[in-house]
Amino acid sequence: MHDDPQKLGSVEQLEADDVAPRRAVVRRGTTFESFHFRDFTLFWFGAFVSNTGSWMQNYALAIVVYGLRRSELDSGLVNFVSGIPVLFLALPAGALAD
Repeated sequence: MHDDPQKLGSVEQLEADDVAPRRAVVRRGTTFESFHFRDFTLFWFGAFVSNTGSWMQNYALAIVVYGLRRSELDSGLVNFVSGIPVLFLALPAGALAD
């Protein structure tokens, strides 16, 4: 087709000097390698326990509200109202943290 293998149509093909990055640059790790660090493991499990508690509280609140009023709308409103602080404070808190 073309006499020059470096050009394909109107696009020029460029090659790098190295075939692959050095081994020191690219290190293959395992999926759970981060858990070898004690501080990360403690942080992760603490966050997991905390989030599980929050999810259980939200679920229990929905059950209680539905049990009292027998209204899906009221249950949804209570869950929405409980999420309003996160909705309005997440952006300013993130900006403050940065």
